[in-house]
Amino acid sequence: MFFGQAVPEDQYLKFLDEISKPVGRNLEKKIKVKVVGRVFVMGFDNTFTANKKITKLEDFKGLKIRHAGGAVSGARLDAMGAIGVVIAYGDLAMALAQHTIDGVATTIKSVESAKLNDAGLKYCTENRNFVSYYYPLVNLKFWNSLPPDLQKTFLEAWDYAVPKQRVIAAKEQEDAKEYLQSKGMEFFTPSDAELTKWRNYIMPIQDKLIKDLKYDPEIIKFCKKVLGM
Repeated sequence: MFFGQAVPEDQYLKFLDEISKPVGRNLEKKIKVKVVGRVFVMGFDNTFTANKKITKLEDFKGLKIRHAGGAVSGARLDAMGAIGVVIAYGDLAMALAQHTIDGVATTIKSVESAKLNDAGLKYCTENRNFVSYYYPLVNLKFWNSLPPDLQKTFLEAWDYAVPKQRVIAAKEQEDAKEYLQSKGMEFFTPSDAELTKWRNYIMPIQDKLIKDLKYDPEIIKFCKKVLGM
């Protein structure tokens, strides 16, 4: 339901900070950590290809696209007609050179920093698969060993850094796009109407994923409300 969505930034960040709280509480319960604040925002995951420019849904058919892992990412690509594969990031350049894969789903900055344009990626379709985040997790045993004043300082320092990080990350994505364009990479941005069409096409897989992955029903309900679904 988040695929292709372009929520205004002020609304989006407010929603993000709200929805990350219950997700964080679930993480704390499951893996014995302390979530020390709001998440870092890394940027949109988009679709990059080597030899075929994706401009319509049908263009995904049969393409082997590397993703970072996870049931949702794989299921999304499969639903769009592609073949989702998982390959270690360090092996991507070789996989592209050997034509083991046709493309990669990742952020613009990741492609630039890993120089995957030199490995053969020529096109980027800005279809906004999802947004990547980092949760600030601290080992619970270590956290509990800290005196209250240091815990307070830890929380305040992280909260102070979050807005700066988000601005820096957004700028890095923009700079990376400019750099890749200067090196000849072609960027295609589908219209919101086109992305809505693509999203509606893959939405039938969502209910099964929610059930299989045992997502919190209240979190799903909240997300649907924010997205007007």
